[in-house]
This record gives sequence, C-alpha cells and structure tokens, in this order.
Amino acid sequence: MWCLVCLLQSRKASFDRRLIHATTRNIKTAILLSPGPVANHLTTRSMSSSFKVAVTKPKFLAAATQLQDAGMGLLVILNAISASSHVFVKKPPCDMVYLAHANSDLFSLEEYERQYGLAPFSYVTLAMQNVLVELGYVRAEDFKVQTLQRRIRAPKEEEVQNAIC
Repeated sequence: MWCLVCLLQSRKASFDRRLIHATTRNIKTAILLSPGPVANHLTTRSMSSSFKVAVTKPKFLAAATQLQDAGMGLLVILNAISASSHVFVKKPPCDMVYLAHANSDLFSLEEYERQYGLAPFSYVTLAMQNVLVELGYVRAEDFKVQTLQRRIRAPKEEEVQNAIC
C-alpha cells in the first residue's frame, strides 16, 4: 500500500511539473511550429508532450490572440452546426522573415519553413481545410494537395469487366 501511495505522489509531482512548463511563450511556439499553415487547440496540445495536458482552449486562444496582435497570423472562428472551432492561420514563411528575426526566442525561420510545408495534423479536418481555402484565408497549395482532394480509387480492370457483363 505504501508503494502505491509513493507512486501516485510521484505521478502527481511530474504532472505538476508539466503544468509549470505551459507558459504562454511555449504555447505560442507550439502554435507557430505545428505542421501546416494552420493550427488549432488540439494540434497545439499534440505538439509537445512536456506540456500537452496543460494547454487548455482559453490558453490557446490567449496565445493565438497575442500572435495575431504581433502580426504573425490571424485567428479565425469557423462556425459549425454543433460548435465553433478556433483556427490560427499562420503567415507564409516569406512574410515571416522580419518577425522571425525579431522573435528569435520563439522560433527559427528555417524550422518554421519546414513545419509550414508539412501536412497539418488530422485535428485540422478536411472540411476545415476546404472552408479556409474557400474563404481565402489559405491557398490550396499551402496544404498538401492529396489532403484537399477526395481519395477516390480507380476501379480495377476486373471490376470494370464484371460491370459490363
């Protein structure tokens, strides 16, 4: 029994340490360095295991608002039937050159460029991506092309022959 209590106390202590690391600065870095041209609350939580449990939606919104005020992107609210989703649309790397130099403690331009070119986490759904493209917040080229197109497989030759017969 004593060992179980010690184990639980040590887990609580490590959980408390993770909460300490969830500073606004760390959350802003996680937003900027999340893969793809956009980030939301869930992608930010997934970025770093050292503070992922502590990134709440209000903390994400506060950090994203500060990034927007600094000119590093735009916080967009996508209204859906069931709920609204807050998405931070990052500026393209070519527009971040001066801001990367001025905010070198948050991110490096090389890392930002590399992450921006990746496909976003699955938390940024295909529907969200399509809406952002349709509204003009993001260019379709900024997302990986295969994520924007429906994946329809071509019928196999034997399926075509069976359909004809």
